[in-house]
Amino acid sequence: MTDDSALARLVTPPATPVDARGNWTAAESMLGTPLPADDKHLVETYGWGESCDYLNLRTPFGTREHNRLEWQRGTSSDTPERNRERYPYPLHPAPGALLVWGTTVDSDRLY
Repeated sequence: MTDDSALARLVTPPATPVDARGNWTAAESMLGTPLPADDKHLVETYGWGESCDYLNLRTPFGTREHNRLEWQRGTSSDTPERNRERYPYPLHPAPGALLVWGTTVDSDRLY
C-alpha cells in the first residue's frame, strides 16, 4: 500500500480490529519467511474479517482456525504439482513461493 490514507478513506478501518496484533517475529519464524511491510500494515489496520460480504482478510494471529498459520501449510488434491496450468507459481512453503493473504466467499485464494 503506497497511500494507506486513500484506502482508509474508501474503507474505514474498524475501531478495534480482530486478531490484528501479535508477534510478527514468531509468525515469520513459523512461516519460514519475512512478511511484507504492507501486509503487516493491512493486518494491523483491518485485522481479520469479511468486507462487503466477499473479501476475507487473513491474519497470522488469534485462535480462530482460519487465522492459524497452519492454513499456509495445508495440502490439497489440487496442488501446483498436479495442475501447473492453474498454478503457474509455487505455493508456500516452496522457496520464493506465494502466501495467501486473503480469500473470497467464492473460495478464491488471494496471494
